[in-house]
Amino acid sequence: ETANPALSRINLHLTSSSDLYLLSAKGQLLKQINFGTHLVSVSGSGKYYAQFDKIGTHVEFLNTAGDRFWRIKSMEYPYITSNGKIILLLNGDQSKVRIININGNPTGAKEIYGTLCTVISLSKDTDYSAIGFLDGSYFLLNENGDKFAQVSESYDRLRSIETFEGKLYDAQGNKIKSVKKSDIQDVSGTEAGTLAD
Repeated sequence: ETANPALSRINLHLTSSSDLYLLSAKGQLLKQINFGTHLVSVSGSGKYYAQFDKIGTHVEFLNTAGDRFWRIKSMEYPYITSNGKIILLLNGDQSKVRIININGNPTGAKEIYGTLCTVISLSKDTDYSAIGFLDGSYFLLNENGDKFAQVSESYDRLRSIETFEGKLYDAQGNKIKSVKKSDIQDVSGTEAGTLAD
């Protein structure tokens, strides 16, 4: 994966407006990467990044050793999962997320659609992710980019939600807890600023 053994010891990464700093567990600077005027999205592990321009035509995916995996024609904003296995590409009007793998190929669900993406959340340690839209639809993706859960509930004066049930399980399939009414948040679907902030 990388020719530099020091980079396998990345414990922390910090980004500034133009630089990525890779640090060891003891705070030793392992490497500094300057991006110039490009924007970047960095994986949670700090081992991969996507480079793009605010008004650009391409997205480029590299590891921190400087190896380029791919460069694709795209005006989308990239989000990279922790280990770099899945890259989510959010389009400009925030109505579609494309799902591609480390090789730049469509994978898993391939594309997810909704009305105004308000959140993309990436797992800290795994390649799982979640995508939420203002229309009330939410998608959970596994490490292969496949949908393994989808929730979409909305209501208005003519339609109400009487009950909502959910259960949370750990990686071994053991039930951790049941979702209670106090765990559910009722959020307005008309105030976009509230959800996007």
